Amino acid sequence: MQDTAPKVTRHELQGCNCPSPLQVLHQARQDSPAQRALEAHSGSPLIGLEYLVEVREQGAGQPASLCLLCSKEIPLANIVNHASCPTHRLQYLECFFPIGSLPRCSSSLPGTSCSCF
Repeated sequence: MQDTAPKVTRHELQGCNCPSPLQVLHQARQDSPAQRALEAHSGSPLIGLEYLVEVREQGAGQPASLCLLCSKEIPLANIVNHASCPTHRLQYLECFFPIGSLPRCSSSLPGTSCSCF
């Protein structure tokens, strides 16, 4: 037997007419240009998204995007590019899977030349 009674949150039981925190989060997620851009991405898997933060200032037009992992401010138009770039991916992997002293330059591999400089 299904429960057809409307769900009442503790927030509503306390007599508050303001939106519940979950409603606010849901609305913010729907209004987020960064979230829409990331959800529209259909290319390679994106990692480290939990480090991308959208900052909205009252009265400001476009929200800012920050990558806490890379310590960079990213224009919203480039958020998918940043999340899929090798630097961000490597930063994430090194954070959780330290690789010690592996060389960063491909010149140390046989048959390759360095284009780092």
